[in-house]
Amino acid sequence: MVLLTTALLLMRSSLSLQGMSRGLDLKNVLTMKISLPAGKYKNGPSIAKFYQDVLERIHRLPGLQGASAINFPPMALQGTVYPLHVEDRVQPSSEPIIAHYAIISPEFFRMMKIPLVLGREFTAADADENHGVAIVSAQTARRLWPDGNPIGRRVRPEFPNQKLFWIPESKNLPLTVVGVAGDIRRAEGAFAPREMPEIYIPYLQNPSPIMHLMVRTVSNPLASAGAVRDQVWAVDKDQPVADIATMDDIVAFRFVTERVSAALVSVFAAAAVLLTSIGIYGLLSYSVGQRRHDIAIQMALGARQGDVSRSVLKEAMILALCGVMLGFVLFLGLRKTLASFLYGVSSTNPATLVLVGLSLTAIALAAAYIPARKAMKLDPIVALRDQ
Repeated sequence: MVLLTTALLLMRSSLSLQGMSRGLDLKNVLTMKISLPAGKYKNGPSIAKFYQDVLERIHRLPGLQGASAINFPPMALQGTVYPLHVEDRVQPSSEPIIAHYAIISPEFFRMMKIPLVLGREFTAADADENHGVAIVSAQTARRLWPDGNPIGRRVRPEFPNQKLFWIPESKNLPLTVVGVAGDIRRAEGAFAPREMPEIYIPYLQNPSPIMHLMVRTVSNPLASAGAVRDQVWAVDKDQPVADIATMDDIVAFRFVTERVSAALVSVFAAAAVLLTSIGIYGLLSYSVGQRRHDIAIQMALGARQGDVSRSVLKEAMILALCGVMLGFVLFLGLRKTLASFLYGVSSTNPATLVLVGLSLTAIALAAAYIPARKAMKLDPIVALRDQ
């Protein structure tokens, strides 16, 4: 009961996770990773110019609906995560704010169809780091400034002063919030990381050696991979292009843990159901064998075959109901723990509990079918003579 119910709930939760509304449009989006070598691209301006040239060439390709760049794609497991200082806000020293930084090109929100709730998007004019700007998610705005307008507020990233491919070229100067974007729902449940503040910063002010090109196509995104890659090589023929995939692939990989967990629990549940069926069959077969004499006497005294069969099935029904009731009690004790692993489905979903209970009862009756037929076909004369 417990394993089968858990398996069904985890499978329903996995389907809900993959089908949930995420706040952006992932359909027909191609991604590919570019990691610029530090020896060749030694400073921020050279990094920014490379991506600017590549995006300009991609925009001129026919058959594309849009192109942008971001350091790590939405829904990816990787990300740039560092502390954030918020000006004019009291922050307990024991609880520093850790934020997720998305370094993007100006077209990102329009291309991914993320609504702008307040303020403005980035533009090509946002290139001077001394006048740094940022866009925050709606959830971040509510969390950091619950009683006021976030536009015009200032935040300061705290990137380490190291040359690492995921750290942008930044002086860690204060950034003025110029916009609020719609929330992106990355994941839910126990396997999902805790949602943290989302800070978008323009790549022209904070050039990142590693970026992912995001290209929206009319049809199959992978069919355009070659043309997009050629534009990269037209700017730098020696630049490797890696991790070519669709956003659908990235989302599928994002929730692989949930799918594997549901599959493993399903395997154990199937094994438990099989062992239970074998156990009921063996127990009832043994019971019928031990009661051959009593059954023979009943049939000799006028009991019909249907009466004998029903008595065996009744015994199976009692076993099944006892097992279901015990399993239900155990499940209620675990439901709070299970609830933290679920998304979009209640741990006490009535339909699931009823379905599992009826299924286990039906399996028990099916396992009792052969012993019941043996009892029904018993010849009382032969049985009494053998005794």
